[in-house]
Amino acid sequence: YLSAVEGLPKTPQDRDIDVELPSDVDDDFVTADEYLLTLPGEPTGMLLFVSLIKVVRVLSNTLEILY
Repeated sequence: YLSAVEGLPKTPQDRDIDVELPSDVDDDFVTADEYLLTLPGEPTGMLLFVSLIKVVRVLSNTLEILY
């Protein structure tokens, strides 16, 4: 995000990252053996973070096309 605002090259590059997005579950529902899903329509604590990552990916792709 700051790279776009300041006009600097972005680091790291998206193509260099090969990890999955974090699971969209609350920490309260994670146990040593499993994690339980929340009710449909219930937002989780991770929803904002996962959504932000997706928006930044769109911004990153846009910057690659422009520059």
